[in-house]
Amino acid sequence: MTPYISVVMSVRNGMPFLPEAVFSVLAQSFEDFEFIVMDNASVDGSNEWVTAQQDKRIRLVRNEEDLGLSQSLNRGFSLARGKYIARMDADDISVPERLAVQAAYMDAHPELVVCGGEVEIFNETSSSLWEVPKGRDAILSTLLFAVPLAHPAVMYRTEAWKSLELQYDRTLLLSQDFDMWRIIGLQMTKALDNMGACVLRYRMHGANLTSVMGDLACREWKEVAKRILTQFMAAAPSQAETDLHFVCAHGCAANAKELASCLAWLMELQNVNMRMGWVAADVFERELLSRWALLCRRTKFKALLLALPLLARGWASSTRRRALALLLQEIACRLRKKLLHT
Repeated sequence: MTPYISVVMSVRNGMPFLPEAVFSVLAQSFEDFEFIVMDNASVDGSNEWVTAQQDKRIRLVRNEEDLGLSQSLNRGFSLARGKYIARMDADDISVPERLAVQAAYMDAHPELVVCGGEVEIFNETSSSLWEVPKGRDAILSTLLFAVPLAHPAVMYRTEAWKSLELQYDRTLLLSQDFDMWRIIGLQMTKALDNMGACVLRYRMHGANLTSVMGDLACREWKEVAKRILTQFMAAAPSQAETDLHFVCAHGCAANAKELASCLAWLMELQNVNMRMGWVAADVFERELLSRWALLCRRTKFKALLLALPLLARGWASSTRRRALALLLQEIACRLRKKLLHT
């Protein structure tokens, strides 16, 4: 019989976390699924461990060489027989109701190509909830700056994946999901969404921490961001604009002049959205101001102070006034902390 869901996991040297990840899938309350495990030329016993499992739902496929995550997933997705494809990583834990609630959500929203959900990020000592954006406008607003769906927590509609000939970009080693949300989100209406339920526990450990905004991750992020901005603005950004966009999203302003340039860039993005009508203006403004507040929090105190006279010019925009108010709040917060420690 054809399974209702195909769970696809790519494994590259997944021990010691692989067993817990596999068992979390096999223990799902929704049982009508196949579990396609793509062993990506592991040399740590991962292939042998999966082979030893006595569960007919497991389909183990071995790549004779390391294809990279993108190509390994492309191959696994091509083998999927289910109505839906659920992504899974070899070091994470799916909550017991994950497949049931995501399949029900996809059934109820036939326009969706992919849906994600909230994720609990955890390590050996702590945990926190990644509250993902919900709804088209919030997701597309986030997409300009960050990944709006947690990749290992998503479920695809198989028919859409195959009929649209979707493929992960094999040249991207770390940012293939960021690029996929660009392709789906900016080219199709209401194709992306997130559920308000936690569906996955995402494990942070040494092997994946090293890839978080390292040199390769930064380069790939800028490459995908350039693709997103090109579609968003209907014109390719310059390298200087792409670098400034990275500062707005993940960096800290080096000085007052750069901080002022960042605000000018955010205001330009707002103007583009007003012209192009990508998302609701109020939702987009909230995203811009949220990014601005985080940037101020990451920037050194001296740069914040020196930026005040630069940013006080041009108060015509209500968004700009709110941005200045956020800057003043951050300065006041830093001053209070300094006074408490003197």
